[in-house]
Amino acid sequence: MKQPHLSKVLLLLLVTAFLGLLVFTGCETEKEVIKTEEVIVHDTITVNIISVDSIFATPDSVTQGKSIMLTADVTTQPEAGALTFKWFAEAGSFDNAEGDTVSWTAPDSAGVYVVSVHATDGEFIGIGSRMVGVDMFAPTVTPYYVSDAACSQCHPGMHDDWEMTGHAEAWAGLMTSSHAGPSCFPCHAVGYEPQPNTGNSGHDEAPIDKFVDVQCENCHGPGSDHADGPSPANITVDWDALVCGKCHDGEHHPYYTEWQDSPHGFDPATSAHGAPANSFCQGCHEGVAAAYRLSGDVSS
Repeated sequence: MKQPHLSKVLLLLLVTAFLGLLVFTGCETEKEVIKTEEVIVHDTITVNIISVDSIFATPDSVTQGKSIMLTADVTTQPEAGALTFKWFAEAGSFDNAEGDTVSWTAPDSAGVYVVSVHATDGEFIGIGSRMVGVDMFAPTVTPYYVSDAACSQCHPGMHDDWEMTGHAEAWAGLMTSSHAGPSCFPCHAVGYEPQPNTGNSGHDEAPIDKFVDVQCENCHGPGSDHADGPSPANITVDWDALVCGKCHDGEHHPYYTEWQDSPHGFDPATSAHGAPANSFCQGCHEGVAAAYRLSGDVSS
């Protein structure tokens, strides 16, 4: 009578054991395995085997046709071999263009000249350069003023037009004036801008021919960077009336002040009836184009 009951108990125990085994096996298959990998990051460090740290000039400026001594200051790494030097200049001449110290004779024209040197062991090379002033201070910052002659190399047509304007005769006109004085120079020569600092690239050089008259850089700012690599990004193009007003104003000809007080110079924010504003002077003062407009012939 008790045998069937015992069989049921044994069967229940077997089922329970089987289910426990399944649960245990399932837990084993879900076991998390963590693996650690070592990652090594390599930084690349550039080392100049030969480096021209600076070029010393004695003296640091020179008069036309005179000579100065130039010395290359070079740092080398242990793997560098014996060095040879080669000097270059955009004008003037060297007594000997080889060696770490050379004598350079300045050209006959005042200005700023770039002198450079290549130092090499035949495998590696270091290059250095500096500016030397001839009858003027060498600029201590960039960009610096380069004069209308540099601009004319790429803009000959615009330069020809400029030569027909009063701006191209600004210095000569001042020199014939009975009241000329140093306070007049900023508006009759290039390089008197207080900002940006141009490293004496114009202020001390007004008597030099290349920096007289109202030139391209009076409106466009110092152009050495643009001359070295022409790009719209490295030259100033500013249509604001104050570009003209900084000179065309004051006691002798208060044109900018008069313009500000006239209907031409009103502030568009305060204008009535949405009338258009003329925020610059060039529309009536840019030579041939202005002549067409003033004549009424705007077909061109």
